Amino acid sequence: MNPEKLEIMKSMIQRGANIREIALDLHISQASARRYKRKIEEGQNLIILPKSKTINRQKEELPTIITQAVVNNNSITLGGVQTCLAEQGISRSVSTICRILKEESFSRKRLQKIPVERNSISNMDLRQNYCRMLSNLSDDRLIYIDETGINLHTSPNFGYAPISLTPRVCELENREMNISLLVEISLSGVVHFNIFEGSVNSVNGEQFKEFLMELSQINANLSKVYIMDNARIHRSSVVSAFVQNSNIRIEFLPPYSPQLNPIEEYFSRLKSKVRQRKTQNTTRVELKQISEEILSEDSSFNMAGYFRHMRRFVDSGLRRQEF
Repeated sequence: MNPEKLEIMKSMIQRGANIREIALDLHISQASARRYKRKIEEGQNLIILPKSKTINRQKEELPTIITQAVVNNNSITLGGVQTCLAEQGISRSVSTICRILKEESFSRKRLQKIPVERNSISNMDLRQNYCRMLSNLSDDRLIYIDETGINLHTSPNFGYAPISLTPRVCELENREMNISLLVEISLSGVVHFNIFEGSVNSVNGEQFKEFLMELSQINANLSKVYIMDNARIHRSSVVSAFVQNSNIRIEFLPPYSPQLNPIEEYFSRLKSKVRQRKTQNTTRVELKQISEEILSEDSSFNMAGYFRHMRRFVDSGLRRQEF
């Protein structure tokens, strides 16, 4: 309590302010406010001792020390921060640490787990080279191809229920009732797709080669560049032989770089729309029809937002920034 705060407290007491109001206004505990108020009302002379330079320095440096501990280890807990402070001879409660982090605009959120290999030197080299290549191509020349799977368990993740009760949905026990989608997107929408029964892993090189043949006919005489990830079927001998004997140009994404593939964002949209339309009683045949309807509707869906997002990561890749 400094002399300035003491005068403010005296003024508030004269105005009839209660303990809670005094504590909130002066940023002190209600116990401290009650103790000082009693002494003032009893006419005691309050001696204000100046804080030591060490205490003042600790108070000034505390936010920096706490935030640095969090920056150094994103997964650290409040108890962990408290331990770090104790190692430096500083004692603070967990609630104080939590308050300081909020004041410094830090919040606790779900951790994003990143593979160590994603930002290895070799992968950053591959990513930079790929981004250099892509920076010379306009968006209207780019065609992205990928596979995804949808099953009868693709359902809403959130629902309503009375307070204290958990919302539930009944699902079939068999998770093998999948359909696989081969999809091609461009800047202006879904260009072409095929639907197969079974998991994504069941799609073989021959089926993928036939898909590429259909694409080459659709985009005949157009200067398109086909981009895909490094899935095994994309590099199968059947597909490689077809590419060598055709006029299509294929570029492969660098490893661990889904941010450079706008079709990943489109698949999130696709599955969200499937969840909205399917019911608990939807059959595999109906699921296939729902997927086909959505993909057909999205033939004119503007993908510009996904491509802009991808281009921001292209800039990061050129600068060798971590993904």
